[in-house]
Amino acid sequence: MKKFVLIIVLLIAITMFSVACTDNKQSDINIDVDYNSNLTIDNITKHNMEITYTLLPAEAYSANNISKDTICAYIFTATILTDNLEDKTLYWDIFWCDPTITNDTNNYIVVERTSETTAKVICKKGFKVPLTLKITSNTNPDINASCNINYVLKEL
Repeated sequence: MKKFVLIIVLLIAITMFSVACTDNKQSDINIDVDYNSNLTIDNITKHNMEITYTLLPAEAYSANNISKDTICAYIFTATILTDNLEDKTLYWDIFWCDPTITNDTNNYIVVERTSETTAKVICKKGFKVPLTLKITSNTNPDINASCNINYVLKEL
């Protein structure tokens, strides 16, 4: 009888643990996850520059000259926070966080500048290693911002 009670208690404990783990599944996902997107954006650093980003809905791809086969796309805006800079043009760069990777980032993510302070960030296909998007003032490289972009496979 003691073995039977012990087995029942163990089964209940295992079931409760499984339910608790399943309920907390989303807590392991990076911050700034947009559940309509396959990208996460994190590790934002800013030096006299503010960056914001907005997920572009698929319905807006055509109007923004983005292929309908795109996984997802964002509009990034960078704002220089100092007033004493006449030239506020920016250099936009994307590169692998792991410098040993030699794959062309343009096969995965494309950054297309749309104005002096905005760019489209277009995800063409999934990738396993995070990328860094860095935005730098053309006239003062100490004015910059960066963030990591990670691809997350959506669960169906």
